[in-house]
Amino acid sequence: MQIKSLANLAAKHKLVPFLGAGCSVGHLKVDWNSLSKELADEIGLIGEDNNLVIAQKYVDIRGRVAFCEFLKKKLLVSKFLDCNGTAVLAIMSLQLGVIYTTNQDNIFEKCAEKYGRKYLSIVGLEDLSKSAPGDGLYFKYHGDLNVPDSVVFTTTDYQRRIADKNNFLDIRLKSDLLAKNLLFVGYSFRDPNIQCLFAELHTVFGGKLPPAYMIALNYSKELSELCGEHGIIIIDPKSKFPSAKSNIEAFELYISKLVEEVWGRKIHAEIDSLFRPSVPGSQRVPTMYEIGVLKVQCANSEFAAACKLFRGLIDQAVVPKDFEADVLSVFIELAKKCSNKEESNALNAALFNLRLSVPILYAQAIAAVMATANVRGEERVFSVSDKGFNINHRVLFATMAISLLVSWGRNITDSFRRCAINWAQDSSPLEDFPPAMASDILCNYNVAWAGKTVLSNPLKMPRVASVLPRKTFAEIRDEMLNELPKIFNKPYED
Repeated sequence: MQIKSLANLAAKHKLVPFLGAGCSVGHLKVDWNSLSKELADEIGLIGEDNNLVIAQKYVDIRGRVAFCEFLKKKLLVSKFLDCNGTAVLAIMSLQLGVIYTTNQDNIFEKCAEKYGRKYLSIVGLEDLSKSAPGDGLYFKYHGDLNVPDSVVFTTTDYQRRIADKNNFLDIRLKSDLLAKNLLFVGYSFRDPNIQCLFAELHTVFGGKLPPAYMIALNYSKELSELCGEHGIIIIDPKSKFPSAKSNIEAFELYISKLVEEVWGRKIHAEIDSLFRPSVPGSQRVPTMYEIGVLKVQCANSEFAAACKLFRGLIDQAVVPKDFEADVLSVFIELAKKCSNKEESNALNAALFNLRLSVPILYAQAIAAVMATANVRGEERVFSVSDKGFNINHRVLFATMAISLLVSWGRNITDSFRRCAINWAQDSSPLEDFPPAMASDILCNYNVAWAGKTVLSNPLKMPRVASVLPRKTFAEIRDEMLNELPKIFNKPYED
């Protein structure tokens, strides 16, 4: 199995990692044989070399709780060390939503905790019921030491597990592999659990295990034959990295290279999807209930939270005509809440992604954003997202903005007047408008200039060409980012 082919599967979230003891050996510095020897010594067991039998004898004599306490001292660590956990760190870096393990240690959990990655450990069915869309799931297939009854370690444990055909973990594993492939990582033929695990999976899948892969920690002919019996394609890292000084080094090099290949593919896929989406964008239609909640929440929230909620529901959505007026009322309420340039920019970005089919309603939304020029400060130019409308009509929208400010009881500031001068100069002269409309425009501009100001009313001045100042790269970049649609995160479906 070439690493590029495996990376293609991982990049498409088509792999389900299954972590073995080899992923934890760097931290723990122990293997099952050494653990079994200590168990046997504690209970005075001589001459037994079957690790599962030794564990069973220990449980029979000391009890399961004592057995788990012994393992805790050997398998639980206080913190994750990057230098000792290359394999675990690499698997976490693949950002796959579902990971399985037969390990009972806490290495992966400590790694996720250190890097702030949210993975919910699943031991019992109640854990799964607590998960939410978007959570990474870490299935501890052979239990957790803090839940002694969940631990699968002895002969009896394996027999009981194999016989339990309705175990929820087996059901979930079947579900995860309906359209995906297992990737065994860090297993060895010397690991006594591997044969029992294969027996379990053979039972779970009725002898028809889906195509799976194994990155072997210690490749051997015996392991290759065992994998072949179960349709598992084995990968020998040492053959891919012959200059590696040890099997462990080759194993870690292979996994690190896999991460590199996966991320390269993910980046290219994300860039391609911007211009050539494989799935057409869905046209979301908000319901009357969602719009009703939006009205209440926006009325009772500060601008930042209200604008975020508005954009999460309305950006690029197809608003039913029956509710367009309701959406407009929320938008105007947001404009009324604006108190500074940053909030005005945020509302302007929301306008860019607002879809209203009735032109007069969209025109009112434009006017609402123009009204926020009242709090923008010293700048003279405010380019409002008036897509679909003739630039020559900006003075008309400015007139509507003045009416809004008056209805809100606001004193019109020079901040607004500077922008209004520019809008007037960009628009057609008053004589190009119908007489009644021209009269309304002039009347509203006179209202805007009724207060104390050193600025001249542009409709009473000779027209001059508008000269727009050049914008910096950062300003252009920020405008583009702000205008990208904002939507609520979709449930993570891995």
